[in-house]
Amino acid sequence: TFGVCWVFICQCFCYFSLAAWLPSIFASLGMDKSAAGLAASIFPGLGILGSFLVAPGVKKLGHTWTFVLIAFCWISLPICLLFFPQIWYIGVILAGAAQSANYVCLFTVISFWAKTKKETKNLSSAVQMAAYFVAGIAPTILGMVHDTVHNWQIPIIIILIALVTMLITGFFTYRSVKRS
Repeated sequence: TFGVCWVFICQCFCYFSLAAWLPSIFASLGMDKSAAGLAASIFPGLGILGSFLVAPGVKKLGHTWTFVLIAFCWISLPICLLFFPQIWYIGVILAGAAQSANYVCLFTVISFWAKTKKETKNLSSAVQMAAYFVAGIAPTILGMVHDTVHNWQIPIIIILIALVTMLITGFFTYRSVKRS
């Protein structure tokens, strides 16, 4: 339960933080406000695509390697923002698809893991309760960090650390998933 919970906590921390601050991050890269808002809207908009790619990925690669691919796509956004801001759109496209794919992958894993409907419900509830609690405070925390350091690099590094943590935790957690 801890591993699945931690993966979803990291997922929600990053998604809600970026959903809140991505327009401001883009504006800090020199975009005008309307272009920054438009660019940021691509991120959640591509979520629909990502959710449809999970089933074929799991069928071909299994849960673990599908998750690893999703996590690397997610990680591309903070990498692009930190080191390659001129190609921000690649990170937004990959992470946009990955953020919803990760939800689908995670709850598929829960359904494979749990032995009964009640166990599925309890595990899903525990995971969501913890993750959405963190998601509720994450944008405020990163906003406070930004206000303290007066740039977006440190908040983006925090997001990158959370995503790498998600990758490592998910890799070891998902390895124990057996298809029924």
